[in-house]
Amino acid sequence: MTTLMDSLPPVGWERLATKEDLADLEERIDARIDKRIAQQTYVILAGVAAMITPVYLALFTAPAG
Repeated sequence: MTTLMDSLPPVGWERLATKEDLADLEERIDARIDKRIAQQTYVILAGVAAMITPVYLALFTAPAG
């Protein structure tokens, strides 16, 4: 253990990450990922709606005949 500690760069203990720091980082990353997934889902659904609308209009608003 002493050899490992001796190989660390010369910084103070306040510069080392704690379990709380890592938990906070995980929460921030999860929030960013959740936001991006929500944005991508919206874009995909809007694209599908944009593709289906003309087909729906062509099928159900065409004159009967």
